[in-house]
Amino acid sequence: MSVNKAKEITKYWSNGDLGDLDCLYAEYSTFSFAPHFHEGFAIAVIERGADVFDYRGAERIAAAGDIMLINPAEVHTGHAIDERGWAFRIMYVDPELMRNVRREITGKTSDVPFFSKTVVRDDATAKGILRLHHALENSTSHLERESLFLLAMTQLVTRHADSESNIRKTGNEHSAVARARDYFHANSCKNITLEELANIAFLSPFHLLRVFREETGITPHAYQTQIRIERAKYLLREGFTITQTALATGFFDQAHFSKQFKRYVGISPGKFIAENKH
Repeated sequence: MSVNKAKEITKYWSNGDLGDLDCLYAEYSTFSFAPHFHEGFAIAVIERGADVFDYRGAERIAAAGDIMLINPAEVHTGHAIDERGWAFRIMYVDPELMRNVRREITGKTSDVPFFSKTVVRDDATAKGILRLHHALENSTSHLERESLFLLAMTQLVTRHADSESNIRKTGNEHSAVARARDYFHANSCKNITLEELANIAFLSPFHLLRVFREETGITPHAYQTQIRIERAKYLLREGFTITQTALATGFFDQAHFSKQFKRYVGISPGKFIAENKH
């Protein structure tokens, strides 16, 4: 649901396919949060302006580009630093999801992570969180959403959680990656989940993400998209319309297909058709 007021915009949504995970995008000018807490983690990236908030008995400031980390059940406030307001993207994440992330990293039963630093500056991790947030808002691909969540939260936990989370070493999993690739080629149109692909490869989701990217140079989702684009080129050459091709190759709609096609091929589907007329 979106709400628009003078200089204030909010959008809040849930992501049940990933578990208990909600998202908020907000642009506030005069609004102030009352003292409150969340049952899960509040993980935010400030996109514009700065947020001033009381937390653990002190006033703190998160400026544009900063990551703000609030642990479960910790009371805090929030308001703009000045009349220009502030904009941010935030996720409210179930502690069990974060426990699962640490277990994926270490391969062992783990405690829920704890973040002692409330405001951190880490451009690479912030970029991953924002990419995830946009995907949770716009993407219909289970594989993309799950992969970006695991990658972003892994980077956050390994870099900024208090307890050490050593990433377990990988071995030679060539056959596991081969099974995953074969599954993609046989099911290129299917909205595959990361868990499903991991079961095919006989690896944990995080382990599969790591070894797949190490061996192929790209993520599983990017690999599936590339297979779909190659199939789309064949269909367009055979006379399929852009809309028919988008549906036949597993894309959500024509607009999404056209955007991805140009991203990978360098020209629009319409231009591709014109260039390949006999």
